[in-house]
Amino acid sequence: MPGIKKVLVVGGGIGGQSVAIALAQAGIKTEIIEIKEAFNVYGVGIIQQANALRALDQIGIADETMRRGFPYGQVKMFTAGGHSIGLAGAPSMGKYPSHNGISRRILHEVMFEEAQKLGIPYRMGITVVSIKNNEDSVTVNFTDGSQGTYDLLIASDGVKSKIRDLVFGKIHPRYVGLSVWRYPFKRHEDLDTGYIYYGRKSKIGFVPMSSESMYMFLVSAEGPNPRLDKADYVPMLKDYLAEFPVKIAQDGSPSI
Repeated sequence: MPGIKKVLVVGGGIGGQSVAIALAQAGIKTEIIEIKEAFNVYGVGIIQQANALRALDQIGIADETMRRGFPYGQVKMFTAGGHSIGLAGAPSMGKYPSHNGISRRILHEVMFEEAQKLGIPYRMGITVVSIKNNEDSVTVNFTDGSQGTYDLLIASDGVKSKIRDLVFGKIHPRYVGLSVWRYPFKRHEDLDTGYIYYGRKSKIGFVPMSSESMYMFLVSAEGPNPRLDKADYVPMLKDYLAEFPVKIAQDGSPSI
């Protein structure tokens, strides 16, 4: 990246930390700003396919990600009642497994640790107020009253991106009617790889995150209303689970 010597990354999530690590490894001075006051993340788990692991290998953290996660093979797919209908995902290719399941919190920690080794500064609790594009740089004003000039600004600040609004005007994300329910459990005795069951109203999956833990995800069509009453969470999830009489789904549901 000739001419690029100083970069601001807005957002300290997976995308922001990944690009900051890659830039720092290339010798480019990079800093991250994050709107959250403390380095923390809410999330249950994440599935990394082989292509994601190859990308992480390019910045030197794939091995640690797999060590602290749980590599597994192709995903077994079933009907709601447990009839096998196929496999999903490519077979393992060299050092990269078909999938790696990992806690999102742990993945963030792996990235944070690598960023710290590279000396990447994190400025927490601030975001951008305004952006001024210069001929060959960008001047940024921050919510803490400070200002900085950078050769490049990279927006990694999520679906409600402040940077996108500043550049393109206010954009409101539109709910498409689908929700994903996630819940961590002690790893089920029958879970040897990823599993997905397809029902009439939803689909449910089980993903190993370590030798002791797994997470369940359930994708449902909730209609036009993106907000549900918290008091309805447990009854609704149990109602969805009732469509799946298989052992792995029913063993955990009474304890939700």
